[in-house]
Amino acid sequence: SANTITAQQIAAGAITAEKLSVGSPSNLIANSVFDTDGAGTSGWSTYTWGTDSSTFSAALGSTNNLGYNLGWLSVANSGSIPAGGGMGAGYRQIQVTGGQKYCASVLVGNTGWDGWIEFHFFDKNGNNVGNDAFGNRINGADWSVPGNMGKSFCFGTAPASAVSVSVELVAYNSTSAALSSGPGMAFTNVMFGPVGANVTTAPDWVSGAGTSIDGEILLVISRSEE
Repeated sequence: SANTITAQQIAAGAITAEKLSVGSPSNLIANSVFDTDGAGTSGWSTYTWGTDSSTFSAALGSTNNLGYNLGWLSVANSGSIPAGGGMGAGYRQIQVTGGQKYCASVLVGNTGWDGWIEFHFFDKNGNNVGNDAFGNRINGADWSVPGNMGKSFCFGTAPASAVSVSVELVAYNSTSAALSSGPGMAFTNVMFGPVGANVTTAPDWVSGAGTSIDGEILLVISRSEE
């Protein structure tokens, strides 16, 4: 039909990621709100980094607070995170197009931690190929409702050799003392998608539109209702 995007149009370059990003944005993270009645933390994996990172581990969970779905990061097993220690949750193997500009954003709430979003590009051999992007740090934002949370966002253009990206939600102890367990960072409305070359403001969040499946792109076009 006249409104159908065909494989031939995509192959010929008539339909590109940047053209699709005009108007309603797309979100390549399928699990972006940590729905406690659905996906939970599916697709996300945890890690630790920074000072004495081998002495603690990260716990990742989801909760519903006043009707809002949130993901959270904390120190596992009632432990503590030393000054200069960090942890994160990564959503990986999202396919990208070399030369395309992308934006990542997240709503962050925390208690004494720094929290932000970042992303890293990789080539077909799994090597980091640069143009890593790091969002602004949020500290002390109220996580009780998304409207009170801070927004961290960043932009980056995929190098020509890039085929995938890893999107990371990061929590960091920037204080001079250890921080104990308990939800250190809450987050929701995670977004990563293509934007136009001249875009400098993070698009409004939309639900996840697609991600890679066994090396193939699942392309779903979404739009915001009026």
